[in-house]
Amino acid sequence: MFLNEVVVRYFSRYRRKLCSLAIFHLDFQVSKYFKVQVEEKTKVSYI
Repeated sequence: MFLNEVVVRYFSRYRRKLCSLAIFHLDFQVSKYFKVQVEEKTKVSYI
């Protein structure tokens, strides 16, 4: 029971930081993926 409270308190304290980090990481991954997709498409169109 006590452990649960600690986890909840810890989570609520760091949730905003974790969310912003996760969003940043996702944005990075998505932009990298789209960049690769665009490069592949342009290669195909040039050929």
